[in-house]
Amino acid sequence: MNEYVIAKYIRLFQAGYPTPREHIELLRGKEIKPECLWENRAVLRMLTNEQYIGTYISGKQVSKAVGSSSKILTDKSEWIVMPDKHTPIISKEIFERVQYLLETRLKSKRSIKPVGTSWKENNKHPKRERLLNGDKVVAIPIYGYSKSESGKLEVDPNASDVVRKMFELAKQGLSSSEISSKFLKAGYPTPREYLNLSRGRDIEPTCKWSVKFIAEMLKNIQYTGAYVSGKILKDYDTGKSSHMAKEDWVIIPDMHPPIISKELYEEVQGIITNKRLGRRNMTPRDYLLRGKVKCGICGYSLSYDPVSIPVLRCYHTSGNPSSNCYKMKVVVHELDKAILDIIKVHSQILLSTTEIPSLKKAGNDAQQIIELEQRGQELIDKRRELYEQYISAEIERDVYLASKADCNAQLEKVNAQLVMHRVAEQSQQSKQKIAKLAKTALSDTASPKDIVDMLIDKILVFPNDNLEIVWKVKEFWITEQEKMK
Repeated sequence: MNEYVIAKYIRLFQAGYPTPREHIELLRGKEIKPECLWENRAVLRMLTNEQYIGTYISGKQVSKAVGSSSKILTDKSEWIVMPDKHTPIISKEIFERVQYLLETRLKSKRSIKPVGTSWKENNKHPKRERLLNGDKVVAIPIYGYSKSESGKLEVDPNASDVVRKMFELAKQGLSSSEISSKFLKAGYPTPREYLNLSRGRDIEPTCKWSVKFIAEMLKNIQYTGAYVSGKILKDYDTGKSSHMAKEDWVIIPDMHPPIISKELYEEVQGIITNKRLGRRNMTPRDYLLRGKVKCGICGYSLSYDPVSIPVLRCYHTSGNPSSNCYKMKVVVHELDKAILDIIKVHSQILLSTTEIPSLKKAGNDAQQIIELEQRGQELIDKRRELYEQYISAEIERDVYLASKADCNAQLEKVNAQLVMHRVAEQSQQSKQKIAKLAKTALSDTASPKDIVDMLIDKILVFPNDNLEIVWKVKEFWITEQEKMK
C-alpha cells in the first residue's frame, strides 16, 4: 500500500489501468482503446476521498447566488458528512495510514527548498555559477547578437554595425525620431524584418523603425556585454506578471562580447537624462487633458509641444512620411474647448431626457430584493433538510419527491421576481448616477479637470480635426466621430 500511495501516475499507466473516465465509457459499451494516462491530481483526489471508507459527503459546492448555476467550493467544516452510509472499499485504518503518508511526504517536499541568501546575491549559488560561466543564454538573442553552435552569444557583424551607428548618432545629440528617419533613408531593416530575412523568409523590408523601440535600445545595458534578468516577476499564485524596478534586476557584467563600450553607453545615458530634465524645465505640462489624448491612427499618446501656441503632436510616425498621422498636431486650447462643449451639451440632453426615479421607489425595490433573497435561502435550506431526512430514512421517497417539487416551484417564482426587481433597481441606480454626473458637469463647483477625469477615459484624435471620445460612463458614449468646432 505504501508503494501505491507514493506512486506517480506512470505506475498506473504501466499496469494498464484505465482512467476513471475511460472506465465509465467502457462500462457504457463504447469501443475505445484506453490510454491509461492518469494524472497526479486525479490520484491524489482519490487517495483523500473519504467516500471509499463508506462515508456519505455532500455540500462541497454551493451556488454563488440564489438561482445561480455558478458554483463555489465550500470549506471542509461546512460539508455534510455521514459515516457508514454505504459499503466501504477500504478500511478506515488503511485510509488513515494513507493520509499520514501523504502528509509526511508533503512536509518533506516543503523542506527541500534552500534556505539562505537569494541566488541573485550569492555567487556560490548553482544558478548564479552557471550564469558566471556563460552557460545561461536567452532563447532569442536581442538585436545585434546571434547564437553560436555551442549556444553562446556572439556579435552579429551586420546588426552590430547598426547598433553602433545608433549609439554614435545619439552621442551626437540626435533624438530617437531623427535616428528613425536616418535609418529609413539608409534602408536598415527593422530588428523583426532582419530576423525574418536571416531565416530566409521572402519579405520586403519597410525599414520603418519605431521611435519607442530605438529609445529602449539606447537604454539597454546588454550591449555593453552585461547579462540582465529579473525585469518581470510572475506571481504563480495569481498567474499575473509585473515589471520590477531597475534596482531589483539581476545585472552581471562581462557575460558576453560587447558591441559598444561602457564609456559610450554611460555618455549616451547622460545625454538622454539631460534632454529629459531640459524638457521638464521648459514649461509645466499639467494641462487639462494630460494623459488622455492619443493618436487615432497609430494608437500612441500625443506629445505636448510648448511652443508659443501649445500643440499636441504625434511623434511616433515622424520618421514615416507615408503614415496618415505623419506630422499630425492639434492645438491644445482648441481641443480643451471642444471637449468641454461636448460634455456640456451631453449633460443638458441627459438631464432633459432622463426620468429620475424617486428615492421611495428605489427603497421599495431594495427591500423587496432583501425579502426575496431571504425567502429563496429558506427554500434552499428546506430542500436540503428534506434530502437529509430522506437519506436518513425519516421520510419516504414519494414524500421527498413531492416536497422537493413544491420547493422547486416556489423557488422558481422567487427567482423570477428577484430578476424583475434587480433589473428595476439597476435601472434606477443607473439613472440616478447619470443625473448626478450631468448635474456635476454643469455646476460651477467642479473644476474642468475634475469633470474630465470623472467622465473621460481617453480621446482619439484623427486627421482633419476629427476626434472620438471614449467615455468612462457608457450613457455619455458618442457613436460617431465629433468634429471640432
